Amino acid sequence: MDAICAAFDRGPAGALRVLLLHHHLLPLPDDHVMERVATHLGWPNARELARGEELVARLQGRCDLVLHGHRHQPAEIEAGSLRIFNGGCSTGLQACRIFAAAGGELVHAPRWLDARPVSFADSPALLEPA
Repeated sequence: MDAICAAFDRGPAGALRVLLLHHHLLPLPDDHVMERVATHLGWPNARELARGEELVARLQGRCDLVLHGHRHQPAEIEAGSLRIFNGGCSTGLQACRIFAAAGGELVHAPRWLDARPVSFADSPALLEPA
């Protein structure tokens, strides 16, 4: 945790500061039955990081965004000055979030990029001459 905070402290002024993690820092609902079972049994791989709340507290004023995976359903949490986003399962959702930044800030709210395959049957306009 000290190394993470020190890295943010050394970052350039005016930059968008983002922490990328696999595991979630704060509690999130279980996505499916197996996660409920793992949580009920107390298995640590189903829960948030043991010191996640402490890290969130230490990141206040140092970090702008925390992006993480692990859970399969997308989620967004505002925790003080932090915005925390769970990407969800991009292969299951067939979509992913796009973040656009300029001048150290997000340009707009995160948007979803639909990654589902497009077929000619679904898009007759693709068959029309340009």
